Amino acid sequence: MKTAEVTARRPVPRAVNVTSPFAGVLVGSIIGVTGTPLVWVFVDKLFDPGPADDLESTLVQLAIAIAYWSFGWGCVTWRHRISVDETARSITWTKSVFGLRWRSETWHQPDMEAVTVERSGRFSSSAYAVGPRGRRPMLTDQLAVSDARWWAKALGVPYHDLRVRWAAPAKPEPPPTVSRLLRSLLLIAIVIPGLFWLKFGELGWDMGFGLAGFLAAIVLGIWYSDRH
Repeated sequence: MKTAEVTARRPVPRAVNVTSPFAGVLVGSIIGVTGTPLVWVFVDKLFDPGPADDLESTLVQLAIAIAYWSFGWGCVTWRHRISVDETARSITWTKSVFGLRWRSETWHQPDMEAVTVERSGRFSSSAYAVGPRGRRPMLTDQLAVSDARWWAKALGVPYHDLRVRWAAPAKPEPPPTVSRLLRSLLLIAIVIPGLFWLKFGELGWDMGFGLAGFLAAIVLGIWYSDRH
């Protein structure tokens, strides 16, 4: 009884990252750190031009270096976040870079029909808000997808877990047969020497048949073991 009470009072996550910023921070840091001395080189060259320096080319090189540097630190600071207002029954998506918000969208309860969780990969799942305006991602972190149920409850919309419904049934592997063994041996005996003959001519026959015999021995060893 106490466990049910604690679960029912679980706080609703108010603001989380839709996508994990780890990859952007890692890649952006590498680009930003390597681009910093590049910017400094052209800034120093711009304020101390030599007699053979071309001002126009220096400005172009500086602009390229600044763009490279800005792209790196932009990846580090880029965020795609989602927040929920349990009182107003609304969801707000925000995208920001360098700490400045550049895009925002808010859905209210009439814009939402349900919160769904779907399989996005073999070992990953994603949560979406579904409504007349389409489908928007809420959470793409496997560890945070469990929070989607609480978001749906706070927003007053149904919650649907579609991972089981759309899971593809596992196909049983066909048992090994003698015909499969013979086809494999025949394929090895024809294809391997043929490839060596096309590449090296008549000199490739010995190498091709040697490799084919080696592969055939491996196939036979697997066949006569219990590791089909």
